[in-house]
Amino acid sequence: MREMPETGRLRRIEPRVWALGATALVCLLILFTGVYLQSQVHVNHDVAWITHSAAWLLDGKRFGTDILDVNPPLAWFLMMPAAAVARAGWLPEIVAIQAWNWLLTIAALALSAVVLPPMGRAIGHAKVLALLVVSVAVAAILPIGNFGQRDVLALILILPYLYSMIGRTAGVPASGRLLPVIVGFAAGFGFCLKPFLLALPVLLELLQLLLSRSFRALFRAETIAMAVTVLSYAGAILLFARDYLDFALPLIRAVYWAYDDSGYRILDRFRDAAMPAAYALGVALLTFSFTRVHAMFVAAVAAFAASYWVQGKGFPYHAYPLLGAGCLFLTYSIIHGIGAIRSSTRIARNDIRWVLVAVLLLVTLPVLRVPFSQSYAWYQTANRTKGDWGRMRQEVIDRLRALGAGPSDFLYALSTHPNPGFPTVNYL
Repeated sequence: MREMPETGRLRRIEPRVWALGATALVCLLILFTGVYLQSQVHVNHDVAWITHSAAWLLDGKRFGTDILDVNPPLAWFLMMPAAAVARAGWLPEIVAIQAWNWLLTIAALALSAVVLPPMGRAIGHAKVLALLVVSVAVAAILPIGNFGQRDVLALILILPYLYSMIGRTAGVPASGRLLPVIVGFAAGFGFCLKPFLLALPVLLELLQLLLSRSFRALFRAETIAMAVTVLSYAGAILLFARDYLDFALPLIRAVYWAYDDSGYRILDRFRDAAMPAAYALGVALLTFSFTRVHAMFVAAVAAFAASYWVQGKGFPYHAYPLLGAGCLFLTYSIIHGIGAIRSSTRIARNDIRWVLVAVLLLVTLPVLRVPFSQSYAWYQTANRTKGDWGRMRQEVIDRLRALGAGPSDFLYALSTHPNPGFPTVNYL
């Protein structure tokens, strides 16, 4: 008689265990796919330049005079471990770059995997598992041509904070003492990587303040850790990269926003990046299921859209945070909308509910598929063996190797763009 409840309890738990196992397997498959795709294309030129020049910092060079760049120095500080590994001869520079970026990506995704599951009881286990899978896809597949860019790393580092805020809104804040600190530190690091994204905590915390009507909610372990991280970074600039403020920054102010947008489809790229979020909002409104969690996603999307427009360049990686957050928002909205349709008391017949669910999936899933299809299309062009662009770049590398260019040689180039000088130098 005592064993029967235990057996029944095991049977109730078993489907959830199967779901967790299947989710973990899918996430691993997506990660392996991302690793394979990245191994078949050349490293992003900006990431390659930053890592290569980060090695100069190890030699005592100064950021802001010896190294001139429009971006703040954190990206160089972040890539110094990869540069040190390559400098020590433990790994080739390209392998060190790829390994370090994957390590950062997987660590940030693991943090999201810790923050999300406790929210299952509040928002639904299916939504949590779906968000985990799409988070991995957004981090590993979606940025294929811009893997390792500051915008990409920033979003992945910020995601645990976004999920923590969603959990807080749903009544399940991040538990424990250490976890909120780690989440705040990761988010602060992401905001320092891309200061334009600081609009995100401003909007999310303002929305949380309006919902809770308590100023005490602003002073949490997460927000304090974020503030300490940002202030520490500001102090590091004053100590180790003062030349960037005194010398480089005045030059940057004169030219950065002087670029026109000719040749860049700013409006078209914004439309494509904002499409998933627009559909997600439409699903929530049409199914009469808009909740506080939806409001958090809307605030996040608005912050990423503001960051895109303030930068005013239309670069694909500037649109990545908006596109990635939109995909996550649409994933949540689809599952929540399906639940709203199935539980609706306004629809008497069950067959009509299933028809509406089918229509919802047919309309929205292609929108979620498009950005990943575009990533694959880019891979077809950029892979080293079959893609036109990838083969052209590989021919440049092979030609220089044939000329005898090696680690002890110097390569002089005059260019208005870091590509194809980088990552050509890294492969040599």
